[in-house]
Amino acid sequence: MRLSYLRLVLLAGALFPKAEGEAAGQLVVQSSPSDRDNALVRRAVRTQSSEDVDNEERTLGEEFLSFAKHTLRTPAAELDKINIDTISHFIDNQSPENLISSLKTMEGNLLTTLQWKMWIFKLCRGEHGTDPSETIVNNMLQHFSVQHLAMMFLDAVIDPTTSNVARVLVKTLSDKVPVDKFGPKILREWLELDINVSNYYATAKWRKWAAYLTLVFNEGAQTDSKLATSSDVSNMLELPPMLKTLSSPTQANFMVSKSMLDTLKSIWLDEGRLPSEVLLYFNRNIDPQFLSCGNNQLALSTISAYLQEFNKRNPGKETSMMQALTDAFGEIKANEMVDNLKQSRIAELK
Repeated sequence: MRLSYLRLVLLAGALFPKAEGEAAGQLVVQSSPSDRDNALVRRAVRTQSSEDVDNEERTLGEEFLSFAKHTLRTPAAELDKINIDTISHFIDNQSPENLISSLKTMEGNLLTTLQWKMWIFKLCRGEHGTDPSETIVNNMLQHFSVQHLAMMFLDAVIDPTTSNVARVLVKTLSDKVPVDKFGPKILREWLELDINVSNYYATAKWRKWAAYLTLVFNEGAQTDSKLATSSDVSNMLELPPMLKTLSSPTQANFMVSKSMLDTLKSIWLDEGRLPSEVLLYFNRNIDPQFLSCGNNQLALSTISAYLQEFNKRNPGKETSMMQALTDAFGEIKANEMVDNLKQSRIAELK
């Protein structure tokens, strides 16, 4: 396996390390890679795998299995079912044209099929020194519409067996395609989201929507051109069903709530909203009592993280939590809130 084949190693999301084990009805969405994960990827790209040997010393089947394991992150149980000699013969006798022709007639998550893995293997095998995700997306755009490709990748994102690779492909497609062709507004139309469904976080459509928001907005969001549509996303997250989940995070919807708040936090930071404005938003829309009794730790942690990041990004405009509370609610009310928080042992804000 060539070293470049390792570049699609996708990172476990910092928010959802156990996503693969979650129940089918629970939202499976992963945040953008953490700094630690990025370091792991850089090491993977720089350091030759212990299983890497010269391609000439391996059969075509062995080379394919290595590619499927390291680049496409295929589960070991699936690889164990593949006969090396059979797959060598099949790959050798199938052209990329034949493989893509059969893929066009298939439905469902194509990333789970051997045909897709073999087609990608043939495409990437001769692309040394290039990013496999770029090769995959560029070639698939030649055969599928942007909408078809986006929905295909999002289907794969919510499948635990293909989620890792699919997340990279969604982000690559999002970076490559103009926002009016693949962005929050048009994706909402494609998914035909029903904002009135009460258990939206348990549906596949909402899992795809949340996955997209997390991938696109939480990774380098302050420089992402797609934040030109931030008001659309912000308005979507502020609808009543969303706010109900944000205000009462249970074990079942905690990850959804955290993902939403992280998305809003990224948008607000890019827009330069003052910490006092964010406090007023929380108090008005999410949980009027969260600063009075400290009963919503998710809201408190989001406010605290926002304040730290705001101060880091805005030198000369730094503010303290006490000052933000005073600006938002007045000095008397701010002191009452801080006293209540101290008594409930949630935080020391002064």
